[in-house]
Amino acid sequence: MDTTEETGRKLTNRQKEFARHYVEGIYSNAECARKAGYATASAASIAGHLLAGKKFPHLVDYIQELREERERKYGVTIIGQLKRLHDLSSGAEEAGQFSAAINAEQIRSPIGGPISGAHSGSTFRIVPNLALVAIRTQPGFQIYY
Repeated sequence: MDTTEETGRKLTNRQKEFARHYVEGIYSNAECARKAGYATASAASIAGHLLAGKKFPHLVDYIQELREERERKYGVTIIGQLKRLHDLSSGAEEAGQFSAAINAEQIRSPIGGPISGAHSGSTFRIVPNLALVAIRTQPGFQIYY
């Protein structure tokens, strides 16, 4: 989709490239912007504006479409990925495989999206247009959908 029906705004090539990198889920927001061709010095700020949805709601819609397409194609959801990596991390930790547990957590962390705040021992991550996931920072944390 290049134009949303609601706004009539067309996505630029940079915005499409940013969205593709963002949906991959392996780069920081700033790195997605840099890879899409935005200036290194302002990449983090630009990424924030692109993802906020105020000025670029058509881009947020496009990102959601790409995610849904990926989920249909591969049968993989963000929530499923988070849960699987949590299970791998917990199992590795219980087995004393701390390096593997840390690796799983490092992979899992950017998938959840940007940290939006903290409250009483929990870290909240926004999974855009899907759910609010609260991940307890204490051992044995739970994922809430």
